[in-house]
Amino acid sequence: MKVEIRPFSTSGRHKEIWITNEAGYTIALSSIGARINRWLTPDGQNLILGYEIAEDLLAEPNLYYGATIGRVAGRIAQSQFRLDGATYHLPANEGAHHLHGGPSALDQAVWDACIKHHGDSVSVDFSYQESAGMHGYPGTIDIRVTHTFDEENRWTVSYWAQTTDEATILDPTNHVYFNLNGDMSQSILNHHVQINADHVLALDAENIPTGQRLAVEETAFDLRDGQCLRELFEPMPAELERTDGLDHPFVLNPSADPVAVVTCPGTDYRIEMTTDAPCVVVYTHNTAEPDKTIFNQSPLKYAGITLETQCEPNAANETDFSDITLRVGDIYSRTTSYQLVKER
Repeated sequence: MKVEIRPFSTSGRHKEIWITNEAGYTIALSSIGARINRWLTPDGQNLILGYEIAEDLLAEPNLYYGATIGRVAGRIAQSQFRLDGATYHLPANEGAHHLHGGPSALDQAVWDACIKHHGDSVSVDFSYQESAGMHGYPGTIDIRVTHTFDEENRWTVSYWAQTTDEATILDPTNHVYFNLNGDMSQSILNHHVQINADHVLALDAENIPTGQRLAVEETAFDLRDGQCLRELFEPMPAELERTDGLDHPFVLNPSADPVAVVTCPGTDYRIEMTTDAPCVVVYTHNTAEPDKTIFNQSPLKYAGITLETQCEPNAANETDFSDITLRVGDIYSRTTSYQLVKER
């Protein structure tokens, strides 16, 4: 495994960590948001959305491409939650609601990085301490996000965290977007998506889960056997008209392995995902971003697909959802892996 430190800003302040395996595949990581920024094939095609330089990333903080998201991924209704009898108010950054930890959250923090070699893999430990009161959350947290890349073209993200002074809530994720065309000028509508989930969470008009689990059978959400996105979206089924694509939490079948598969027939690349998280939010980049720049071009509508492994969105306010409370003395731990496979 080869490791290089490359410039990632015109000022020279920010760097990227490039990890390349014997087959010639590379992932590039940045301390800004403990993120993955590139996944390159041996011929230089990038299979994820990211940034050419850090200045573009810092100028466009709300795209979240490849970043660690938190403290809590997804939406928290009305930007508040109750914990141990107290109500905590969070900054609203999507209408009345709190999204992805709030503005300038973990995705924009500059993390400490430590590179470790393991023979057939290399990992980078990103660590960060967020003080109590940041973005309204109680509790100081120490959090570590470890990215590992191996000779099997497997990228694994492991999370570890503890709160040092008082109880808080925590449910991070990674916001990687895949476009297995290796060409950002092409949409992902030619991709096939399989999600091993018998249920999806019902959403209200503002994308907040209602608390109800819906069976996917005989709906547009039945992706258990896989579906081409173009065939799914054209014409757009009634269940997806409001979001103009997928932006939905799927309750994963825990015995499935892998729990999700994304395939691009045009390039024969496939991503297989495994996770110990109970839920995945599948979002298909349902809007174009004409005023933003990634790799020197504006992102298209359906420019990528993200698989955000987490607990149910708004779990802090739903007693029937997973408990995302982290108390003093508890250790938070979660792992998600994405393996890249070339079918031919």
